[in-house]
Amino acid sequence: MFQEAHDYNHKLIFGLIHLRPMPGTPFYKDGDYEASIEKAIKDAKALENGGASGCLIQTVDKVYPNGYEKEALLKRVHEASMVKAGAVEIMSKDETLNNQMAEDIRKAFPHMPIILGGGTDVESVKRRLQFADGALVGSCFEGNKWGEGIQESIVADYKREVHSM
Repeated sequence: MFQEAHDYNHKLIFGLIHLRPMPGTPFYKDGDYEASIEKAIKDAKALENGGASGCLIQTVDKVYPNGYEKEALLKRVHEASMVKAGAVEIMSKDETLNNQMAEDIRKAFPHMPIILGGGTDVESVKRRLQFADGALVGSCFEGNKWGEGIQESIVADYKREVHSM
C-alpha cells in the first residue's frame, strides 16, 4: 500500500484514534476501557466519513527522543530497508527540521515511502507533506484536544487540502 501510494504520488492520511489509559497501566481508571471502545468506534466512523485513508489505534506509553542526527536517521532507514519495511515514519514538531529529515531520506533512499508521524494540521499539511508520502494525524482531527473525539469536518477539511496538492 505505501509503495503503491509513493509510486503514484498519492498521499495516505491515517487518523490516530487515541485511547484512554488501558488496564494495567499507571493512569488507568475504572471505566476507561469501556469509554475507549465507545470513543474508538465513533472516531473510526468520523475518519471514514471524513475521507481518511485508514486509522491506527494509539495509546501513549513512551517518551520519544528529540533532536536530529542525519547519520543516525539514515542508518535507521537503511536498517528498515534491509528488513523490507513498507515505509519509515518520521516526526518533528519543528517544520523545517521535519522537512529536512524527509529530504535527507528521499535523497538517500528515493524509493522508501515516508510517513509523517504527526505534527500536521489543516493549515500546515501542504508544506509538511511536500516531501512525504502520507501522515498519521492525531490531535489535529480532535480539534487539538488530545484524546477528545475526532471531528469529521476537520478530517474532511484536511483531506481537501491534501487533494489540492
